[in-house]
Amino acid sequence: YNKEGEVEDFQFAMLNAFNIMLLGRSQELVGRRLSIEFPEVKENGILEQFKKTAATGMPSDFEVLYEGDGLNNFFHFRTTKLGDQVVITVEDITERKKYEGTVQQMLDGSISAITILQSVRNEKGKIVDFEFKGANQASENFD
Repeated sequence: YNKEGEVEDFQFAMLNAFNIMLLGRSQELVGRRLSIEFPEVKENGILEQFKKTAATGMPSDFEVLYEGDGLNNFFHFRTTKLGDQVVITVEDITERKKYEGTVQQMLDGSISAITILQSVRNEKGKIVDFEFKGANQASENFD
């Protein structure tokens, strides 16, 4: 905390097996400051998102490309305030992002207009509507 009582940084309180494997570090991180061990969190907005949850109590859910500190991964973060702590869950979504990029390249390479819709179902499982999820460049020519 700073002099105004605002959160400045976070200390690792616990790491699960996924974090240890992903980071290539051990429980040695417990008690250490996030921004010292991973300075890139100050540059890519991660630290600010965590601080916002601590200050407001509002959960956050965001994705970010983390480049630095020995990592080059896309992560999906979820934060929740629990008492005076912030619980952070992280998922490595790098492979999914690569796949999404490949699919978009394939779609954009087509001369045919392609639109992606997801079905919306009611409580009985019947399709009642569709939600627009994306389209390729060729579909932009249609009004």
